[in-house]
Amino acid sequence: MAERPKVSVAMITYNHERLFGQAIESVLSQERNFDLEIVIGEDCSTDRTREVVLQYHREHPEIIRPLLPDKNLGHERNMANVLAACRGEYIALLEGDDYWTDTRKLQKQIGYLDTHPDCAICFHQVLYKWEDGSQPSRVAPLNQKPVSTLRDIVAGNIIPTCSAVFRKTKYTEVPEWSRQVGFSDWPIHVMNARAGNIAFLPECMAVYRQHSGGVWSTQTWRSVNERWIKAYQFVNADFDYKFDRIITRAIFMRRYGYAIGCFERYDSETRSAVTEALLSPPLLGSWWEKTLLLTKLYLPWAIRMMGRARRVLQGSGA
Repeated sequence: MAERPKVSVAMITYNHERLFGQAIESVLSQERNFDLEIVIGEDCSTDRTREVVLQYHREHPEIIRPLLPDKNLGHERNMANVLAACRGEYIALLEGDDYWTDTRKLQKQIGYLDTHPDCAICFHQVLYKWEDGSQPSRVAPLNQKPVSTLRDIVAGNIIPTCSAVFRKTKYTEVPEWSRQVGFSDWPIHVMNARAGNIAFLPECMAVYRQHSGGVWSTQTWRSVNERWIKAYQFVNADFDYKFDRIITRAIFMRRYGYAIGCFERYDSETRSAVTEALLSPPLLGSWWEKTLLLTKLYLPWAIRMMGRARRVLQGSGA
């Protein structure tokens, strides 16, 4: 293995025995003209994932470096350890339950970053695939602009994890607070975007699996929403409130989206969700969304009251 490979593929895996083989094979099949290492953080799975990782290491010791902690670290600490161990000029992310579908994916992204020194991150479209068939597969993102900036990624995550390749810079680390919010991909991209722009390639070159063993699958919608709001608050503080207007708007839209979803699901939390959104800043610049929430909440009540009044009037012969 070269002293410093051009690219490090950072892989974390936990209980992916059934899926990991497809993930690692999609890396091994990459057509490339540069040196590559694969750093795998296997987080004490309760299935045979570690055995699968070790078997691949025995078959490819020259490029695969397994990190095998003695106890479960959790998603964020596992990712932090793997990133710290990566020696490449560039880092590509791939979790053990996703996989790449284009054998020239890395070559295309590294080629772009090599010729665009102003860009720190490069990503592409992926196919979101629900294994249980509960939703149709879809390609995303669509209508993404070719080059984004730090301001864009601060507003919300536009980068599917399995599509990301980025330069290893002084900002390439998992923030300590990511353990409090339970995810690390967006925090990594936000911090790393300090080093340059974000390039988008409009090609679908990976599959992002949605399955029962995924990080988000066991979370309630409200829990996910609150974790995102907390993450926004941490980012706001990290940047000394430079992006306060953008982040305040993003937090409001999170609460607004959750309230609308409660309406659509006839959720018992609808009234409290609407109240949180209505009381959430910004007080100005969100009048349309807040008017819509008020209409959705009180118009049915007003219609029912009008109907009762009409029946009373008809019964009295007025």
